[in-house]
Amino acid sequence: RLCHITLLVVLLTETILRVVITPDEDGVYVAECADLPGCVSQGKTEKEALENIRDAIKGHLESLKKHGRTSAIAE
Repeated sequence: RLCHITLLVVLLTETILRVVITPDEDGVYVAECADLPGCVSQGKTEKEALENIRDAIKGHLESLKKHGRTSAIAE
């Protein structure tokens, strides 16, 4: 089975982030934020995966801020 990749962008606090959504072998869509290593989520559909990665991005950035760490996109 060929892997289908959909490239999307997420607008968060006026910053565009690269998100890659791919279906896995179990039929779940995995979303990864290319600009925040380790920021990953999933969903039953591409739409749900996108909604979930938005929440994950928000939490990731809040955690960085809380711990005094920065990201190039968080500034």
